[in-house]
Amino acid sequence: METIRHRLGSLSANLEQLTASYNRSPMEVDAGNRRPKTEHRRFRDRSSVEYSPTHDNLINRKNHTMSNTDNKKIILVLGATGKQGGQVISELLAQDARADLVIRALSRNPESAAARSLAARGVQIYKGDLDEEEGLARALAGVDTAFLVTLPDMKDHQREATRGIRFVDEAKKANVSHLIFTSVEDADKNTGVPHFDTKWTIEQHIREVDIPWTILRPVAFMDNFTANPSKANFVGFGVFATLLIGHSLHWVHTRDIGRAAVRAINNPIEYRDKIIPLSGDVQTLNGVLDAYEKVHGKRPWKAYVPRWAANQLPKDFTKMFQYFRKEGFSTDVAACRKADPEMYTVEKWLAENKNLSTLKCCEALRTTVVYDKSSVEEQRRTTELLKEINYEVLNLANAPRMGHVADTQRNLTMRQLPQDIVNQLEGQGFTVKSCEKSGSTSTSSTATLTCHHNGEPLKFFVKIGEEETMHAEFESLMAIDAASPGFCPKPILLSECEDTSEFAKKLAKVHSDTNRDGLFGFSCPTFCGSTRQENTQTSSWKDFFIEMRLKPLLTQLPQLSSTSKVFLKDIVPRLLDSLRGTSFPIQPRLVHGDLWSGNASGDRIFDPCCLYAHSEYELGMMRMFGGWHSERFWSAYHEEIPKDEPTEEFDDRISMYTLYHQLNHAVMFGGGN
Repeated sequence: METIRHRLGSLSANLEQLTASYNRSPMEVDAGNRRPKTEHRRFRDRSSVEYSPTHDNLINRKNHTMSNTDNKKIILVLGATGKQGGQVISELLAQDARADLVIRALSRNPESAAARSLAARGVQIYKGDLDEEEGLARALAGVDTAFLVTLPDMKDHQREATRGIRFVDEAKKANVSHLIFTSVEDADKNTGVPHFDTKWTIEQHIREVDIPWTILRPVAFMDNFTANPSKANFVGFGVFATLLIGHSLHWVHTRDIGRAAVRAINNPIEYRDKIIPLSGDVQTLNGVLDAYEKVHGKRPWKAYVPRWAANQLPKDFTKMFQYFRKEGFSTDVAACRKADPEMYTVEKWLAENKNLSTLKCCEALRTTVVYDKSSVEEQRRTTELLKEINYEVLNLANAPRMGHVADTQRNLTMRQLPQDIVNQLEGQGFTVKSCEKSGSTSTSSTATLTCHHNGEPLKFFVKIGEEETMHAEFESLMAIDAASPGFCPKPILLSECEDTSEFAKKLAKVHSDTNRDGLFGFSCPTFCGSTRQENTQTSSWKDFFIEMRLKPLLTQLPQLSSTSKVFLKDIVPRLLDSLRGTSFPIQPRLVHGDLWSGNASGDRIFDPCCLYAHSEYELGMMRMFGGWHSERFWSAYHEEIPKDEPTEEFDDRISMYTLYHQLNHAVMFGGGN
């Protein structure tokens, strides 16, 4: 089945510009040829060693001739009409008394308005591009220093590397004395981001041809946003909020890239064979929004962009954000600012550019969602069928209802009662005697505590849920009680339970254990409740799930014969055939097998019926009976075990896995033969 392809029209219209802003390009890299970490260190060590060749050795290389009769230094700048190349030219032209420089720019169309504007400023325009050697040779003739920036090609992932290598080879032939290449920070760290890998490939080739080089490694551009609130920012902030999930990101203004390049041009000996990291600030998205509010006096709006929509950006782009969330740039901002004290912070950039037009980045942006209608309808049909089957299963006699089982399952017991609540009550002179069920909600766990205070019995109602939700309810009860005492339960205390993110990480560690044989199943049969589960091992998760889990239950529920045909022949294959893991293909991962809140206490789990399965199989039971409401829990878990692709079908897959346990309860407690 073709993956469902939604994409934000507002972003796709500006996609090349946005992705290029990160100075990364997509290229598929053979995993078998990935660079060893020792090699990274070798190159980094080489770049940090002091190297002091003579000026003649650097500038007047063997067979190098100057085509300019006035012996002026010729600088060729690529990407002259873009962000980085444009800043290099602006910084070069801003230098006083530099009549010794000749600035060239390469342009596909010398008659374009942008090219004519450069020509009017004294820049020599040469026709050509990175796809043809003849034009490059003409532009590089007699050049002393070349500034190379390469842009992505979304249709051909390897094209940027090919273009970059072609330019380096032509520069070598032309005896260019100094090549400045703008790469990307952490290019050498095996990040798994194709954008970064492409830059690393070009970096390696530069070293191989033995041309004096300087490599700039910038981070994310402040220029990705406009300096004023705009439609571009409205969408962009939403995407960043969804994909960064509160993590910090390093930022640099492209002007700082231009200034770094010019310092290297002016001081070729000092910058020879040096890697220059460039980061002027590190901020979360909220930090960026705070800076906007400080500069503009009000906080900008951001669009709500659901995860499935944000993930329809190019895969290289989403992989980059995965890296930002897991690792992030390792740049030493203090060292960068020590090397260039004038580097921009986000706030300084916003303040300095406050009055610039906001039209430059938002003209083509819209907030429309563009999608493949047939694929969306197919997904919608699957979702609706799952709901119908779910409803039919739940209506079997005594089958528990998803989201309404808290009356019997979601209530707290003494062993599940957070110790912090007990400690605080006892600190106020109360002795906790018992913990009993007390109703339910779909988003919280509840209990009634019986306590003694000075010999008198008292009862307290306890509710545990998401931090923000509980805080809001606590403050609301306080407000009502203050306005009309006795009209609502008076809140006694608001307590923070233990951090469930540690539990999430421990569970993710279990799910990270894979079967080395590559087989789904287990070494022996297991029991989920009273149901015996066969675990004959197989290399196909779809076959295992259908044959070892679903069919044995469905044969005991003849009422579902017509439904089961649709479920087994349409829904399950559709959802599992399109399944792609972060380490394709889906790997057999160790799961508990029956993980609901009753089989966990504190940071321990018990009563397992293990198997090697698709890791999301575990989440069906966890979502069915609850106990894990916290967004903090799920964020921590998915940081370690990301949702598999296609992520827009994640909820449907969890519903499918939940149905297995609902079928099991229907067999055990009613509805079966």
